[in-house]
Amino acid sequence: MYKKWILPVICCFALFFALLLQKHNYTQYAATLQNQPITYENIKKHPSYDKENLQTMISKENTHKETKKTAYLTFDDGPSEITKIVLDALKQQNVKATFFLIGNSINKETESIVKRMMSEGHTIGIHSFSHKNSIYHSTDSYLDDFQKTSDKILQLTGQEPKIFRFPWGSSNQYLCKNCAQVISILEKKGYTYYDWNVSAEDSVGTPSQYSILHNIKKDYKKYKEPIILMHDSSINKLTAQLLPDIINMLKESNYQFDTLDHMDPPYQYPRD
Repeated sequence: MYKKWILPVICCFALFFALLLQKHNYTQYAATLQNQPITYENIKKHPSYDKENLQTMISKENTHKETKKTAYLTFDDGPSEITKIVLDALKQQNVKATFFLIGNSINKETESIVKRMMSEGHTIGIHSFSHKNSIYHSTDSYLDDFQKTSDKILQLTGQEPKIFRFPWGSSNQYLCKNCAQVISILEKKGYTYYDWNVSAEDSVGTPSQYSILHNIKKDYKKYKEPIILMHDSSINKLTAQLLPDIINMLKESNYQFDTLDHMDPPYQYPRD
């Protein structure tokens, strides 16, 4: 009598535990994928990971990639008397930035500022030693100026800067005749240069609070990765004062922040 229903009961229990085990395996495997690329190759590694859930996770991953926006705040011409204000604003907002320094501005009064940049997690790059157009007279004159700046930063911080920005950008009229050779030599040595796609125009004419904010606001939304050019010299106090407003404006548009050495590929103006 009991033999008629024992077999069905056993089968039911077996099916129940099989489904329970499959669910456990699926959950466990899904968790392991959280830190791995979500691809069809990963799904093939585990038969219990069904296509419907894969499509859902891929869709979420693609949406995240499409919506992720990163802003790069960059400051040329420092260090200066206003750098402390800039660093204070960045620290308060928990934002990291990139500073392209002028070698002859690094002195006894500013050495502690440069060290603070490093200790607070900002990235330091080379701008030039003198910031004069004469550095572009020849390949050698540019490289000599470049090396003086690199040596000074290395001596002070113990770290060799590996990123740089040309004064007036890589497409400036002074650099053109030596552009290809200079870039080739420095890239072979492991240096990478960065231009910008958004400018505060805070070193041109007589900038105002309105003009600085307007110049950034009118362009940054065009890019998922805006590289914002600002300046960190003694004449740019207004930029330093406006920095909290600039950061908040970007945060309200859902931008994250990072330093340029993490940007891949680097943003560079096209070269013929």
